[in-house]
Amino acid sequence: MLLDEPLSNLDANLREEMQFEIRRIQNEVGITTLMVTHDQAEALSISDRVVVMQAGRITQIDEPYKLYEHPRTRFISGFVGKANMLQGDLDSSGIPQIRQLPGDGSLTLSLRPEKIDLVAPGCGRLSGRIVTRYFLGSQWLYRIQTGIGEVTVVRRNDGQVPLEQGAAVDMDWPNELLRVLDADEVRA
Repeated sequence: MLLDEPLSNLDANLREEMQFEIRRIQNEVGITTLMVTHDQAEALSISDRVVVMQAGRITQIDEPYKLYEHPRTRFISGFVGKANMLQGDLDSSGIPQIRQLPGDGSLTLSLRPEKIDLVAPGCGRLSGRIVTRYFLGSQWLYRIQTGIGEVTVVRRNDGQVPLEQGAAVDMDWPNELLRVLDADEVRA
């Protein structure tokens, strides 16, 4: 079955309901479906495999989870979800580390906003100040100015008082969540 943007004109609630229904029908009938969409969340929720194209060329084919968690290029990392692009290097053990000073690192690293923990000043890998915050219902989105540029952090709304704009914070994350990206080979 070929579907070309079948949900694009639906309101948000009906769109979500139809995503589950399409997936149920696919599984029940066992039909192969090719669906064209520009909605990344839709593609991730319905698919067994996702094809990402850039400038008319395939750049990565993978399972949705792997595509999101292990993007190959800067384009894919930014296209499939939100990502902080940081410059870095590999340490002597081959573990990616971000550069603490502005400037070019030898590698481009990707770090998803929801993978970053906000911790007390002096307790993290990177320090900054909250420039803006946005309430998204189930989440808070913070934009934090650091010495190496702006970093976006998404934090679950746990019902606690949110961090204030202007507050000093440190950020921390497990190194294994930094993704080393290949150079974007496709040029538009």
